[in-house]
Amino acid sequence: MNFKSLSKLAVVAALSLSASAFAADAAAPAAAPAAAPAAEAKAAPAAKPAKAKTFSGTVVSSDAIANTLVVKNAKGEETFTLAPTTKISQGKKDVAIADVAKDQKVTVKYTEENGAKTASTVKVSAAAAKKEAKTSTAAAPAAQ
Repeated sequence: MNFKSLSKLAVVAALSLSASAFAADAAAPAAAPAAAPAAEAKAAPAAKPAKAKTFSGTVVSSDAIANTLVVKNAKGEETFTLAPTTKISQGKKDVAIADVAKDQKVTVKYTEENGAKTASTVKVSAAAAKKEAKTSTAAAPAAQ
């Protein structure tokens, strides 16, 4: 091999190395944004869902327009927001917030986030409902 052949080989080798280095640099920025969302995805599950709590007591008031329920027990009075997904039941029957009356016994399962208590389920005591039904039935014949 003579000097001329070696020079050509060196130039070709240098060009191929430059091209591969350029290709690697060009690909690096494309890979970086793909890595960033992966890092964000790992950070998102760190936020734990709010733990469900329970509050039992007597209904102070219910507001079907504002979708709120105020319940009182020995510890105090709490106001709960009713979400569109809140399930309100009395025994085995689903009822509306308008059907929940003052002085009924309820158990509210809720989550608290930023100071707001959002009810997931409200169970109205069936015993209170039966007592009310007997009272209204007994009053009906007397009115006739």
